[in-house]
Amino acid sequence: MTLELVALPWDRRGDIAAPHRQSFVDSMGPGIMHSLPKVATHAFGGIAYMTCIADGTTREVVQLTNQLKDAEAREYSLTRELKKLKVSLSQSMGREKDADAEVVRVASSQSKTGSAPQNRTRSDPDWALAVMPGPDPAKIFKVFGGYGVFMNEMWPQALSALSQQEREKMSDGDLTLRLKSQWEKLSGAERHAYQLWVPPGAVVELAGVPAEVPYSQTRPDDEAEASEDDSESEAIRRLDVSQREFHALQSQVGDKDSSIELLQSQLQDSKELVRIYRLRGDDLETDLKASQQRVSESQDREYLHKVECDRLKEKLAKEQAVVSDLSEKVELMSSQIQESQAAYVSAVQREEVLQEQVSRFEEKLQDATERGDVLEKGLKHVEGEREVYKGQTHVLREDLLDKQTKLRSTNKDLTMTAVDLESLKESHEGMAEDLKKSKKQYAEAALRVESLEKECQEAKAQLEIKERQAARLEVVVDELNVKLEDAILEYTEERKQAKDYAEKLHSKDSQVKKIATEATFSKDSVQRLCGDIKQFQDREAQLKDQIRSLEGEIEKWKQRLGESQGEVSELKDVNWRIAEDLQKSKVSLREVEAMVKKTTTELKSGKGRMVEAEARNIELSANVAKLMEALVQAEAREKEALELLAEGKGPEKERKKKKMQRSRTTASMEGGRTAAS
Repeated sequence: MTLELVALPWDRRGDIAAPHRQSFVDSMGPGIMHSLPKVATHAFGGIAYMTCIADGTTREVVQLTNQLKDAEAREYSLTRELKKLKVSLSQSMGREKDADAEVVRVASSQSKTGSAPQNRTRSDPDWALAVMPGPDPAKIFKVFGGYGVFMNEMWPQALSALSQQEREKMSDGDLTLRLKSQWEKLSGAERHAYQLWVPPGAVVELAGVPAEVPYSQTRPDDEAEASEDDSESEAIRRLDVSQREFHALQSQVGDKDSSIELLQSQLQDSKELVRIYRLRGDDLETDLKASQQRVSESQDREYLHKVECDRLKEKLAKEQAVVSDLSEKVELMSSQIQESQAAYVSAVQREEVLQEQVSRFEEKLQDATERGDVLEKGLKHVEGEREVYKGQTHVLREDLLDKQTKLRSTNKDLTMTAVDLESLKESHEGMAEDLKKSKKQYAEAALRVESLEKECQEAKAQLEIKERQAARLEVVVDELNVKLEDAILEYTEERKQAKDYAEKLHSKDSQVKKIATEATFSKDSVQRLCGDIKQFQDREAQLKDQIRSLEGEIEKWKQRLGESQGEVSELKDVNWRIAEDLQKSKVSLREVEAMVKKTTTELKSGKGRMVEAEARNIELSANVAKLMEALVQAEAREKEALELLAEGKGPEKERKKKKMQRSRTTASMEGGRTAAS
């Protein structure tokens, strides 16, 4: 029944839905809604509602776990992408370092082969070279004037700021990159101030000692030397462009580093959010387990209450059935008692009538005895005349024989009535054993009494006839008064009639005694019935006491049901709180999902930017390769020019040297101006 109630649809008030309530009542019986309190239905509805909430929470927890798994998968994919980006950045940094080494190598080769530092003087204001100490002293990094001054000042400061362990760990290239990043952070005014501090025509060493460079000035003579100078100036210009592109590439690498740091911070934030979501999911799982435990406990309590209610209802139904049976028996016994009381009253009335008749018969007997005495006295006078009337008495004897036969028949009837009375006694005994049959036996006794009354009436009629005959005989005696025989016959006749009357009176007396015994038996039976009725009344009182005690127990169970209703209301409040917490968790999960989506979109956009940066790096590396090819070609041309100069004459050599020096000075001036700008 509990499963049927739980399976039914419930409304928000905790009651069975209207279209299903009537079908439930038809299937379970019309008294189910009265026997089953509404509190129990509310409890069942609350339990069904709680089970629905528990199912919803389990589904939400499963969804949360799936979302956490998806977030972990996305996090894993993001970490893989970041690792790939780090690898690509490390490769790009390696390529940049290779490009820096190549540029340094080119500059060192120029300084060795072209002897550019020896041809520069103090009059060159926008050109400087900083010689970096390191493991390879042949590496010379070509910079512009302001940057050289900055490196000259900041290099010893940076070395002094480092500890011994940091100096051992950090290479010259890392320190150069750190100082370069500081140079890039400076504003344009600060860079211009450093540019103003550059001495003209100086090659600045790291120690800060300016190197004196001899200076000679010449002028161009012919167009061939001018074309060579133009090619050399073009190579120098390309070298400057490559240096500018290299600086731009370094700035892009710094931007990429900042974007990588931003992505790493976002990844850490996403990891923290995932950890928070996991903790929140664990809390929700613990809350769900606690709510499921509470629901199971409430279901167990509800089942125990239902079993106890069913037991009490069965007990109450049994007691009600017993009370109904007893009430029916009491009603039957009361009706039988009333009938027996009415029969007893009628028997008492009949007894009184019979006593009156007996008194009358006794008076008649006394009159007859007096008359008999008178007749005996007259008989003494007429004894001598007896034989005269013998012939007349023969006829009278025949009449007497007829009357005797009639009396025998009446005696047989009386014996039959005695048998009937004995059967009545047996029926009364059976009535004491079975109260239902007593009514029929009383009806039979009433019929027997009516038949006896009829017989008494017949006897009365016969007595009246006999009285009439006696009157006739008296008339005959009066007529035969003269004749003594008539008187003797009349005397004998009256004597016989008196005897007959005495016998009849004796028989009637015996019948009256039998009726009295039957009346006493009926009184005893009535008393027994009264005792049974008293016993039934006592039993009814006991049942009433039991019913009262059961009503007390029912009240107690009603109180317990009220307490269970309170517990159910508390469980409803707990479920409502759980539902609110779940709604809040849903909102927070939606916010987190939005944050995760946002982070994923940002990561995707960062990935796109990284792809673009890699494409730019590839393009820049291609440009660097092209520049390197151009530098190699310029070195080859420069070698050829130097060979030609070595093969030529002295004044031609001097002119070519002057032209090359002039072209280099003009190129250095142009490079310094571009660097200052």
